[in-house]
Amino acid sequence: DAAEALHEYGVELTPWDELPAAAAIVAAVAHRQFRERPLTDVVAKLQPGGVLTDVKSMFNEAQLVAHGVSVWRL
Repeated sequence: DAAEALHEYGVELTPWDELPAAAAIVAAVAHRQFRERPLTDVVAKLQPGGVLTDVKSMFNEAQLVAHGVSVWRL
């Protein structure tokens, strides 16, 4: 919740649609917002050759690799 993050921690969250493409995404917690987001939306936020660090193994690794994403898991 963006309002709660700002109130409790003084952190302003950036909406997903406003995030630029990144060289890496670290998905450390299996939040509902990640689990319910289409995989193509996640892949679209990665630069070509990007890496997705999927700490909780919540994404389908074979599908990510098929999209050209390098995957790292614990």
